[in-house]
Amino acid sequence: MKKVYLVAKEEKFSRQLPLDEFQLVLLDSPGQAESIFVLGGDGTMLSAIRNYFHFKIPFFGFNFGHLGFLMNKPTQEVLAEIINGNFQLITQRLLIGEMFDRRFDQKEEKSNFFLLAFNDFYFERANSKTIRIRVSIDDKIQFDPLIGDGIIVCTPAGSTAYNASAGGKILPLETSALVLTGICPAVHHHWRSSILPPETTILLEAIDIKERPVRLIADGIQIKGGSKIQIRYSDVKVQLGFAQSQNFREKVLRLQLGKIL
Repeated sequence: MKKVYLVAKEEKFSRQLPLDEFQLVLLDSPGQAESIFVLGGDGTMLSAIRNYFHFKIPFFGFNFGHLGFLMNKPTQEVLAEIINGNFQLITQRLLIGEMFDRRFDQKEEKSNFFLLAFNDFYFERANSKTIRIRVSIDDKIQFDPLIGDGIIVCTPAGSTAYNASAGGKILPLETSALVLTGICPAVHHHWRSSILPPETTILLEAIDIKERPVRLIADGIQIKGGSKIQIRYSDVKVQLGFAQSQNFREKVLRLQLGKIL
């Protein structure tokens, strides 16, 4: 691995990582690169995936943020492992969300546009009032509505992020399943989180949005105007690379066991 495209949240990060000690060719475009190095935190990685997934080359993250769950440690030893091919690749499909819009002068809803997400999609309340979300799984309504602070749909990698903070199920990466988790759901539902098969299609529709406004978030980015979205796995795959010493699967296991990372 010699040809690298560099994505750095701040220019100083590239000076702090000992790139000059290795015979790397830093390209101005990812078109001819063998991999993409991402310097920053998990948010920087999600942004890089969003911008460059279509090049179909692996992403290697180096953590200059807080937790950096999707990242490697930014050390000479870790960088040497990766350069020398001593790493593992984690492959994950992206979620695709189809947004719908109903205008006041239209009788029928129409598909608005499509979004991709590596980690998650979720609705959350936009003011002090709880929100109401109608939840359908494979065309069958399961909550009508779910009342609470929000609801999350996430991938196995995304299950370690906001989903974990919300008390959702944390998945091993090999499962390829989906997780559906309520954010502080009303007590009478007696439910918090479910694991769903990878072929599942989930439809989330916010109700009473004038009085109970919602925010739709895709990988940490707010999507304006979203109140109804259908979510499933896409055919798009992304690979994340981790040095053998970093062991991403061990990170997930420690989180499942409730251990501090």
